Amino acid sequence: MNTVSIAVRVQQPWPRPDEGVTPQPWRRVVADIAARNGLSPGEIMQRTRAPRISHARHEAMHALRQRGWSYPQIARVWGMDHTTALYGVRAFQRRQGEV
Repeated sequence: MNTVSIAVRVQQPWPRPDEGVTPQPWRRVVADIAARNGLSPGEIMQRTRAPRISHARHEAMHALRQRGWSYPQIARVWGMDHTTALYGVRAFQRRQGEV
């Protein structure tokens, strides 16, 4: 009788955004940017398109990206797709004249 070996691919979960990626947890980054923009951290976490809030959210995404976070890690903070995080970072860079 022949035995067949089945290889099972174990998917490793993504690291949580605040585990070892940066010495500053994401909540602090969001709180700092919220305070700078006259908002609460809860407002930045909302899924609204209001320019005042979305621009601050894009700034927070950019700040996390500058700290070495991947787009999927940033997206998980807001419960969105990584391409939305990519758009947010690029939108902030355009407004700042970086791109």
